[in-house]
Formats: sequence, C-alpha cells, structure tokens
Amino acid sequence: MPLTSSNEVLVVSMICYCVSLVLVVKGNQKQMRRAARGIAYDLLLGTLFSFGVIVGIIGLGLGPAAFGLTSEGILISAVLGVLAAIVSLFFDYFALGTKFLLRGEMLEALPRYEPAITLRRVFGALLLFPLTEELFYRGTIQAGSTAYLGGASILVGGSLYLVHHYLNPVTRGHFVSLRENISLWYKAFITGIVLLVTNSLVGCVIAHAMMNLIYAWMQIKKTLFYNQKLETP
Repeated sequence: MPLTSSNEVLVVSMICYCVSLVLVVKGNQKQMRRAARGIAYDLLLGTLFSFGVIVGIIGLGLGPAAFGLTSEGILISAVLGVLAAIVSLFFDYFALGTKFLLRGEMLEALPRYEPAITLRRVFGALLLFPLTEELFYRGTIQAGSTAYLGGASILVGGSLYLVHHYLNPVTRGHFVSLRENISLWYKAFITGIVLLVTNSLVGCVIAHAMMNLIYAWMQIKKTLFYNQKLETP
C-alpha cells in the first residue's frame, strides 16, 4: 500500500494537531463574528491540518501517493465515498431525527449569522475542512501509521478526529445523545475504510463533504429563510 511511514511527517503533523486543539478549546472561533476574521481563522486551522503533507511532499520529497493523493482507484474511491455518505445521511435523517431538525424548532437554537458568515461556515463545511481534515486524519495519520498497525491505523486517525470534535465548543453540542455519538463514530471510521480499500483520498473527501450537507443546509435555511420569518410582524 503506497502510504507514508515517515516519522518526521507524523511528528510535524501531531505538533500541528496539538496547536489546533489549543485554538479550538479556547473557543476562539465562537468569537469570530466578522466574516474576514472567521475565514482567516478557518484557513489557519486548515493549514495546520495539511501542513504535514506540505512538509512531506516539498521538504522530504515524498510523492503525493504516499498520502493517498493518487489517481489509483480514484473511481471506486469516489463511488465508495458517495455510498458511505448516503448511508450516513439516511441514518442522520431518520435515526437522529434530522428530519425534525430541518423542519423547524431546532433552528431557533442556531446562532443568527449574517450571510457572509454563513457563507464562511458553508465553505468550511463543504470544501475547506473536508479537504484539509482528510489530508490530516486519513492522508497523514492513518497513512503514516499503516506501516506499523495495518488496518488498525483506521482507529488512530478516527480517534484523533473524535477527540478534536469533542473538544471543539462549536461541534461538541451536536453530539449529546447516544445516537448522535454513534453517528460521529461512524463518520470517523468509515472514511478510513474508504482509504484503506482504495488508497485514494478522493472518496474520503467526497464522503466528508456530503456528510456535512445537513449542517450546511441548516445554516443556509436559518440565514435566508428562518430569520426572515421571525422578523415578519
């Protein structure tokens, strides 16, 4: 399996991961009410997630395939990613009651963002973080530990994913019930299986982005429709 076992990349990536934990635990992103500052903050997190890959490719001369950035198995990876996301969306929609969330009352609990900030959050949910988080959790951590742990490397990347989402004040509130935690565990590990089977990150990124669709739609609906409804006399 053409995945990296570079200790240097793993060390750099884990340092960046710890720095990102410090940033999110302090709750800084909750204070990023201005779109420009929020985008800068998101880009900083994205850079931390992907920095190990940059060091590996540019600094150490590792090929992109070492991180799952390869055309090998790209089609089957994309198909598996879509299938994994569809199963996740159906589970969220029916088992977690997201059908109810999309219709109404839980929207009141969402912060009221201006359109620019909503655009920032949708961009992060559907593009920036699916790409950079998969580069870190799967392309760097899982790929780097595969040489030592084999298929069990899925647990390493998935566990770090879970820790980050549980410690992040913005995402922590989404996982308060047993069913929601099961959903998070599924999302943490199913993308690792896609990489393990196909050697390609394409399906991982697709699955991650599609899994965030409900959250993104809730943000859009809250900003464009629900606020207007509340403001109508």
